[in-house]
Amino acid sequence: MGHASPDTTATDRIRNAVYLELLGAGGLYSINYDRHIAGAWGVRAGYSQVGAWMALRDGTIRTMPVHFVYTPSASRSGLELGAGAMFYWDDSDSFLGWQVSDEFRVSASFNVGYRYQPAEGGFLFRIGFTPFVGYNDGLRAGPFGGISFGYAF
Repeated sequence: MGHASPDTTATDRIRNAVYLELLGAGGLYSINYDRHIAGAWGVRAGYSQVGAWMALRDGTIRTMPVHFVYTPSASRSGLELGAGAMFYWDDSDSFLGWQVSDEFRVSASFNVGYRYQPAEGGFLFRIGFTPFVGYNDGLRAGPFGGISFGYAF
């Protein structure tokens, strides 16, 4: 009578999150938003911009990770899987004195990790393995990892 039914899950209540990811799918860092759209399935998009002083370059590097996300735990604390792409723009003229050109690249990126997000929302923590595969003058792949802090609502 005035209380929630026992089968109401966190997926019915908490759908949105914003977080800062360090060394993950967006490179050095990225600011991200994700939204769970159907049960355990969601989408994530982020943005990062690194200037010359951080990248030892005379231009700007921008990245945008975009992933489909799967979190099988109804409480949203537990395993998190993701797959998508990392879009990369580099408008530098040189890197440590070597000439480079404007570039746009896309790499496949993945996430296998742990996500802590209480059922009622609030503080969010993520940590995971975020490998990537791309093609730029040859196939390139690499292991990577990231850690995130943010807020779920």
